[in-house]
Amino acid sequence: MIKISKFKKDGWVEFIPFDLVQEELLQGETAALKEKEERLAVVASEQQEILDSLSEEDKEELTEVLNDDNTAFLAGPVAKFSKELLNGHKVTDYAEESNERRLLEMKTLCWTKKKKLKKIVKIDSAKLHSLTKETIENLTDKQVCELLEKKWITHTYQRNT
Repeated sequence: MIKISKFKKDGWVEFIPFDLVQEELLQGETAALKEKEERLAVVASEQQEILDSLSEEDKEELTEVLNDDNTAFLAGPVAKFSKELLNGHKVTDYAEESNERRLLEMKTLCWTKKKKLKKIVKIDSAKLHSLTKETIENLTDKQVCELLEKKWITHTYQRNT
């Protein structure tokens, strides 16, 4: 019988799927990243809701902050317009259904959150990738056998039943 540790010098990265290691050994880190990705999706959904709440008249009024086909807000013009709106005012100074309030919400609630979350997700994703690689490279023989069994026997059996 060949000792599994003999193959460690080449690393298990090629043989053990990252998602299996994350699912079995890095559940907390994986769940935390998925939660942030879900929050990012919610923010994108909020952006779309604000855009969908605009009538055709509203969109005509806001042509300078919308793209050519009125399907998305333009970050630069919205930021500039928001800055002007907030000069000496608060968000609550504007009526809830006003275009001004929608633009401020788009800027303060959505883009600020979205930008921050995207950055965090990117960093955390890279950290999880590195941690997964490191985990795979430092697996014990027993862990390797268990993971390979899950990969080749358990998952294959579950797909065929």
